[in-house]
Formats: sequence, structure tokens, C-alpha cells
Amino acid sequence: MDNREPIFITGNKPMRVAVFISGSGTNLKALCEEELKYRGINNPAWQISLVFTNVDRCEGVEIANIYDKKVITLSSKKFFEVLKTDPDDVLWNIWWHRI
Repeated sequence: MDNREPIFITGNKPMRVAVFISGSGTNLKALCEEELKYRGINNPAWQISLVFTNVDRCEGVEIANIYDKKVITLSSKKFFEVLKTDPDDVLWNIWWHRI
């Protein structure tokens, strides 16, 4: 018996998705182009609402801007500075605790 349920049921609104990038943005570009194909459809299944990156000057940010997507940037270095910890310590704890 298959008990699986969909993670999202499209009513009259598309599922809002975030795209995570850190480099050239080729996957983002492909998703944006696919999204444009379905823009005219009455009930598209999904739409890109946010682009998140840890590299504020990567090519993917330029692509996000071309397609008029909101971009949020969080520097990995700054993140660990705020936590006052070393990234290697965090990775060690993840591995050690099997997280």
C-alpha cells in the first residue's frame, strides 16, 4: 500500500520555491527559463520566490537580477564570525553526533 502524500497540493496558487546558488547559476537560469514557459498558464505549479547565496558576487546573482528574482546573501565567513566558532568545529560536531 502506498501511503505517500504530496508535499504540496496546488490550489489556485503556485508553490513558492527558493533556489540556492553559489556559482555560475546555470541551474537557476534553467529553472527561470522553465518558469517563463509556464507564466501564461492559469495555474502554474511553482514559481521562484527567492534566490539564496553565500557568494554575493557570483554569476548566479547576475542571472537572478536579469530574471527579477529577490536575492538574499549570507556570507559563510560572516555567519561563523557571528557564531564565534570555526566552521571545522561545526562540521566535526555534525559528523561526531551523526547529525
